[in-house]
Amino acid sequence: MLLSTSSFKAGSPRRWLTIATVAACTCAAIIIFIEFKWRSLGYHPQLLDSPQLWSIQRSKARAPNALVFAGASRTQFGIDLDTVEDMVPSYQPVMLAINGRYPIATLRSLASDKHFNATVILDIDSRGLQNNNHSAQESYNSYFSNSWTPSWHLHRLLLSVWQKHATIARPEMGAAATTIRLIDNAPKPFKFNSEIADDRSGLIHFTDTNTKNLARHFAQALALDLEKHPPPTPEKWINDIADVPQWVKAIEARGGKVVIYEPPVSGRQLSLADNSYPRRSYWDLLSARYSLTTVSFRDIQGMQSFQLPDESHIAPQDKSEYTRLLITYLLESGLIEAEPIHK
Repeated sequence: MLLSTSSFKAGSPRRWLTIATVAACTCAAIIIFIEFKWRSLGYHPQLLDSPQLWSIQRSKARAPNALVFAGASRTQFGIDLDTVEDMVPSYQPVMLAINGRYPIATLRSLASDKHFNATVILDIDSRGLQNNNHSAQESYNSYFSNSWTPSWHLHRLLLSVWQKHATIARPEMGAAATTIRLIDNAPKPFKFNSEIADDRSGLIHFTDTNTKNLARHFAQALALDLEKHPPPTPEKWINDIADVPQWVKAIEARGGKVVIYEPPVSGRQLSLADNSYPRRSYWDLLSARYSLTTVSFRDIQGMQSFQLPDESHIAPQDKSEYTRLLITYLLESGLIEAEPIHK
């Protein structure tokens, strides 16, 4: 005869609750251990760019008071959006620049978007206008046009919260990726020397980088690209980009505006650019042949005094002043208005 009976019977709710609690605590302990392990190795939580994060900003570009910054890394890591807001508070700055990708596909997309009638500052140089670079941002624009939905918007917002608080939110630090690295005896994940915010503006931590090696890398990459895609003759170059003024006109016909802006470079980057695409032979044709609105960093007093650590990007401590010089020039030249004006 049993002297007592247990309330912890197989299949009872209490038993399964206990099992679930133990399992959850074990999983949480493992996650916390892995998280702090990565942090002890010098990694930290970081927001990761993606077509979804870009699409959040692309949606904002449809506001009539948007001031859109389209370009590549020199704008994404150079323009200080807080300074823009302080100087022209009537505008809503929107960062559509994408690291490593020229922005012509974004210009084309904005031109075909009947809801877009705002101002674009298009960061590009003569080489970037060459037609072999026109599709560089196409995948982001295609995603926005064909796949972007409110549910993906919510997903990206939640993912951003996770990424900003957890190092292990980075895909390379997941269990599967880590296991594969251990099996293959592969090196640890790359440590980023840059970061971005929710609005996709960012900065580069040059103090964590060998800037001489980085400048050499960029110069070698540019030289190789010029060898692979040699500059066409000025006449062929200007004829090949005949679609660009049509896209600009489409935006301007709806009341928007496009300013084509050449950002600063220095050292070997500047020498290679000037030798390959002399300004008078290429850049100046944009206004002479097509009456496009263009601005070069060479036109703006004080721009050439910045020390670019890698010969290609503005240092974090100079972002605000760099942005101030650019916006001041655009305002004083009448290229943008203090208040957005639409037809």
